[in-house]
Amino acid sequence: MKRGVVMSIHSKHAVVMTRDGRFLKAPLRGNPQIGEEMVFEEEIPSKAERKRLRLPLRGGFVRYGAAAAVLCLLLASWLVYAASSARSVVAYVTIDINPSIEIGIDKAEKVRELRALNSDGEIVIEGIKYRGMDIESVAASILNVAGDTHYLDTPYKDIFITSMMVNSSSSSALDFETVLARKLDHKLQEWLIEHGTPSEMVHITTLLAPEELRLAAEENGLSAGKMAVYLMAKSEGFQLGLDELRSQSIHDATEPIGGVKSLVDSESEGETRLRLQELLQQEQSAAAASNKPAATLKPSPAAKPVLQPETARPGGPTAKPDPGAAPGPSGKPGGRGDKGREEDDRGGKGKGREEDDRGGKGKGREEDDRGGKGKGREEDDRGGKGKGREEDDRGGKDNGHGNGGRH
Repeated sequence: MKRGVVMSIHSKHAVVMTRDGRFLKAPLRGNPQIGEEMVFEEEIPSKAERKRLRLPLRGGFVRYGAAAAVLCLLLASWLVYAASSARSVVAYVTIDINPSIEIGIDKAEKVRELRALNSDGEIVIEGIKYRGMDIESVAASILNVAGDTHYLDTPYKDIFITSMMVNSSSSSALDFETVLARKLDHKLQEWLIEHGTPSEMVHITTLLAPEELRLAAEENGLSAGKMAVYLMAKSEGFQLGLDELRSQSIHDATEPIGGVKSLVDSESEGETRLRLQELLQQEQSAAAASNKPAATLKPSPAAKPVLQPETARPGGPTAKPDPGAAPGPSGKPGGRGDKGREEDDRGGKGKGREEDDRGGKGKGREEDDRGGKGKGREEDDRGGKGKGREEDDRGGKDNGHGNGGRH
């Protein structure tokens, strides 16, 4: 006899799964129900039936295995997401002594990030163990190193603490941030008492700020606390230079204007955050307006003067010679030859003037001398003398021949 669990019921038999995982065919006896355990005598199936019975077994294991794998994958993904969410940073806290340091914490107030914001901060955080530790313990370690490296040696010192929630829209975020700031302030006061530092020698200021302040501070190379001091001082009419805040502590930068107490009043935490948010928006609007180029009219390009030669109009009167000018050697008024007159007619005295300006009237006078006198004389010599001699020779000879013929 065998024992197994009824898996399916048919007209004359039932399919039963035994403890060893086999599916057997059992004859029906009584009224068994699916899922019940029954005792049966094994009915040996035929070869075709055995093959058919094995197929659901294999297919069922494949389906169940795939479903189990999907469930395991979903469960693993959810566990990874839950773990990463628990460890993700939900708030940032900056501590300004002159070393400026930023601490990132998760919702369990465990430190996940520790970052120096200036060179002094790099000296302080070197070697500090922080990952997964309480923020109070990390803050106390920071003060220990700051004291050992003589950053707290001055008679009066300001420790400025600024906290910023990553998502600060809900009221629960404000409560979390407020409790965090108070815990941190209490821990620092306790540290000062343990190290024998009078409370009047060190002043601790806590401030709640919007998340946008952290981004603006990064753009200007400052800590969030120094950026908040800069905005509040500017709203009170004081001008603190950004370079001055980068190189000095908050205490030294604000001492000429009355210290930090003159800037941070007794507003509630929520009001301080809203005030800083408004001041930051005003600062960004002013910066955008100053960087916007003013609309200017482009000057139209001036037309370059072009000297064009004055050409004589067709059929118009040509330049008349000066009747008072003395006749030149060629017998023509003005003492200028044909070439000089031709140049006057073509260029309207333009070329002559241009050449006078360039060469100090040298070329014009040279051409006058050449054209007016040289060519005139050459033509006079050729025309007056040559032609006269030719006519004299011809006339003399003709007269001689004529007279001889008459004789």
